[in-house]
Amino acid sequence: MTEEKYKANLICIFPTNLLVSEYPHDFKKEFKFIREIEYDNQQITGVFRSKDTYILRRPELENLKKFFYGSLNTYCESVIGTKHRVNITQSWIQRNGRGSFTHEHTHPNSIISESFTFNPKPGELILFPSHLRHNVLINPKEESRYSLAFNTFCFEELGTKESLTHLNIKEAIDEGKNI
Repeated sequence: MTEEKYKANLICIFPTNLLVSEYPHDFKKEFKFIREIEYDNQQITGVFRSKDTYILRRPELENLKKFFYGSLNTYCESVIGTKHRVNITQSWIQRNGRGSFTHEHTHPNSIISESFTFNPKPGELILFPSHLRHNVLINPKEESRYSLAFNTFCFEELGTKESLTHLNIKEAIDEGKNI
């Protein structure tokens, strides 16, 4: 069976929504912890990544983790249109020294990401759909630039029945096993 080809035009008219949240507390203690953790060897782009790639499991970052989850809940309700929650699956710190950068990429195994080519202020969290290409520009300064990034995924439900966007992950997996 051959696949039929249809004439189609891609017309991008819908904006991509970002959520920018400002951390309401001083994060000097957390930042001291972040500067002192162990990092992997320098990558080709000059970036150092934390050895711990589940950094938000560390008790020293508990307040940041609560802030991130609060912001993720707001994003899910306001942008995705669901009261169902996503979970942070993996999290890491990136240290960009002078001249380092992160290549353009996406996070295909994630729903919402943190970071983007944007000029955030210290303490700002930027959330956006993980399918967007994003990067970290070359750091021209002598001092290192630090960022905490994470991936998310939903393990329960997303959407609503009323809006025809409902997805119950567990039921879908169970149903797939019966085929």
